Amino acid sequence: MKAFFYTKTGQAADVLEICEFPTPRPRKGQVRIQVRASGVNPSDTKRRSGQSPQPFPIESVIPHSDGSGVIDRLGAGVDDAWLGKRVWFHNAQWDSPQGAAGEYVTLPLEQVACLPEQVPFDAGATFGVPLLTAWYAVHCGGNLEDKTVFISGGAGSVGAYAIQLAKKQRARVITTVSSPEKARIARKFGADHVINYREENTEAVVREITGGEGVAHYIEVNLSANANQIPRLLAQGGTAAIYGSEERGFHFENILELFSKRLNLAFFLVYNLPADILQQAKQEIHELLVNNQLQFHVGQVFEFSEIAKAHDAVEQGSVTGNVVLCQCPAQISDYLQKLDKIS
Repeated sequence: MKAFFYTKTGQAADVLEICEFPTPRPRKGQVRIQVRASGVNPSDTKRRSGQSPQPFPIESVIPHSDGSGVIDRLGAGVDDAWLGKRVWFHNAQWDSPQGAAGEYVTLPLEQVACLPEQVPFDAGATFGVPLLTAWYAVHCGGNLEDKTVFISGGAGSVGAYAIQLAKKQRARVITTVSSPEKARIARKFGADHVINYREENTEAVVREITGGEGVAHYIEVNLSANANQIPRLLAQGGTAAIYGSEERGFHFENILELFSKRLNLAFFLVYNLPADILQQAKQEIHELLVNNQLQFHVGQVFEFSEIAKAHDAVEQGSVTGNVVLCQCPAQISDYLQKLDKIS
């Protein structure tokens, strides 16, 4: 099979190469997937650049954790009914050097979920890190019905899904964005209140919206930038789900705020969530997909040969939404037509 790989870290155009690899064969309990689309997440680019450490020697690393495709071969012990199934998958390159940036990938069945016929492959490639992260971040808050949820970065890959999932629980959603165009996107996905943090005082607006009480649940993408905002925006006994940080170091200016408000902060990585939680998430996501109750957030689709451009787009933040590589060029035009209709 053909796959992109790197043997050293650095700039995408400098280190990503394409090569012929032996086509993998699934072991017991695994399936082989013919990859149709592959998601490019910040974690993928940070590993490739050397910003994040690799958990294994860098010899021939095929990047990307997320993707979608069709199962074409089964390992021992896997039910024959899976053969030929359209699926999406996650964690392909979390604890393995063999990810989804190739023609095939083999994975344990528990890292695979059915992709309904009406869901495009490019959308399916956005479900691993972005959608599963959003699902857990929302569910960390417990029952959110009639409660107010604050979502940092509502036009982003995770934020847009989190808005929708919070609204499914009948929560009131406040979110932040950095531009009028991103505000439009956040509203499209269902946000009740959108704050442009570059033009407005976020804390003042949230106080006004909540009558000075604060929000019940808070979802944060960049802790190092917004740590001190969290205790100020949360209500007494509030909860916060924190899934990202641009910098490793941060501090709270007044840690007594966390104690005095009895706040609960949940830090997590989607990659090592317990299996039972991931199973529950995938079941609920499947119901939403089957019933056409989820808007997809594909920002830009690149052909597989444009992998370096796709990595650059993620690193530069030039695309709002998820960046996806697609094996089927015809599907790119299909996607763009659908995007025009949604807009």
